[in-house]
Amino acid sequence: PLSLGQSSSSFFKLFDSAISEQLVGVDHACVFLSGGLDSSLLATSISSKLPGSTTSLSLSFPDFSRIDEHSSSAYVANSLCINHCTVPVTLSTLDHSFDDFIAHLDQPSIDGFNTFLISAAAVDYGFKVAFSGLGADELFYGYPHMTSSSNNCFVFSRLLRHHGVSRTRLKAILSRRFEYVKTQGFSAYEISFYLKNTLLRDSDCFSQSQGLELRVPFLDNSIVDYAISKSTAEHLSSGPKSILYQLAVELSLPIQQRPKQGFNLPLGHWLLSSSRFSPKRICRLLMPLSISHESIWFSWLEMKISPRRYAAYWRWVVLAEWLVANS
Repeated sequence: PLSLGQSSSSFFKLFDSAISEQLVGVDHACVFLSGGLDSSLLATSISSKLPGSTTSLSLSFPDFSRIDEHSSSAYVANSLCINHCTVPVTLSTLDHSFDDFIAHLDQPSIDGFNTFLISAAAVDYGFKVAFSGLGADELFYGYPHMTSSSNNCFVFSRLLRHHGVSRTRLKAILSRRFEYVKTQGFSAYEISFYLKNTLLRDSDCFSQSQGLELRVPFLDNSIVDYAISKSTAEHLSSGPKSILYQLAVELSLPIQQRPKQGFNLPLGHWLLSSSRFSPKRICRLLMPLSISHESIWFSWLEMKISPRRYAAYWRWVVLAEWLVANS
């Protein structure tokens, strides 16, 4: 592949410089690799600067082929001739890791279990620093709902169902969110809410809990400034992440075209497999908070019908277990 420095594009040179700065003090790099665009860009750039001293690390789900990205990540790693390590995650793995995850959770969150698992694996392999593609989706319009032409549809896409919030309270919350999107745009909304309050906070919490420093090159100041200087039309000129795909073409990036997976765990199947997470028990644990039993049961039924729609129920499980651990 071409090196980033050979490209005449200002963004390519900017990206190359950002990666170099992020590699200061690193002799052997660990890259969290899914095989998707963002992490593959990092792996390509980092391995070109640390040839023979770059390792990619991925979680695999051997029992759940729909979300297993092992073949994609292995393909990228093999194409780049870098060492690749895969950590298999089964329902048993989740059972054995969950209490430790909750113990390191300083406040309830629906995110972070994946980062907890892969950070622990990175430390087991002897790494003190790892690199993640965090931030690329928010900056470069990678989420499907960021292609929406409707502010209302965009905001509602981030609303977890069966929340139990009163209509009056919900109306006030959504009113502020609609105004923010209208004045600041989709990317700023994702950065200010989901990225800052959930992804970055949880990634920092769980990587640090394992003694791992997690570096996020896409959030280098120069890259952030470049991304927010571009219009929505420029970001979506040829679909989501148009700017990053242009970079990928220049680099002859070894990625396979596939639907966006995200960094997901098979949590729905796992939650349904254990009586520990039954809605009756979760309702009982959350009684002190006066949370609507109807909200809890409806979110469980939604997950039972389609296990991949676990987020609404997972919220209640984490909150309940966190309360138990901190009571």
